[in-house]
Amino acid sequence: MSWTFEKPSSDEIRVILVRHGESTFNAQGRHQGSSDESVLTELGKSMARQTGKFLSGLTVDALYVSSLRRAQETASEMLSMMTPAVNLQNVHVVWQLREIDLPAWQGLCHKDVRTKFAEEYRCWKQSPHQFSMEDPHTKQRFLSRARTLRAIATILAGNIASSPRANLIISQSFGHQSGFDKYCVESYTCLLSCFQTIQLWN
Repeated sequence: MSWTFEKPSSDEIRVILVRHGESTFNAQGRHQGSSDESVLTELGKSMARQTGKFLSGLTVDALYVSSLRRAQETASEMLSMMTPAVNLQNVHVVWQLREIDLPAWQGLCHKDVRTKFAEEYRCWKQSPHQFSMEDPHTKQRFLSRARTLRAIATILAGNIASSPRANLIISQSFGHQSGFDKYCVESYTCLLSCFQTIQLWN
């Protein structure tokens, strides 16, 4: 990877999104949702360390990480390779950054979901901003984007108020339809002068 990071100007905040490295569920072709059963594979840990090396030389003002293990493992491996070191007091665990809730799909193979939930799967892939899912046990309905977007809005608002020029890393357990898609980027265009994403695997 080749990337040049320029210093933000006096009124800019740079946000770098880092997707977690390959997890056990990823390797098995299973949906994760907000389940915390999945952890990083050895390949996933290696990916995270490579990302840390790649980000070395960048002064990071704050790192926000999901409470899911796969995201925290990614952040830990990444931090172990970064220079200058990130002050651990500036590392924040944010529960709301967890991956979207997919209670009816968690643990199921991708091919089974495509077959058994064809209409819902089509919405999830084609119109993720409209997607929601009901928990089959509690009947509670989960929105795919709302929690993540609110969390990012809160993070941005806090940093804009306290430090209008900063480099932020968000290590999130996000998948392709987590909410950080084109709809989210469009929503935050007015707030972000530099919005960059590092995805460790496809």
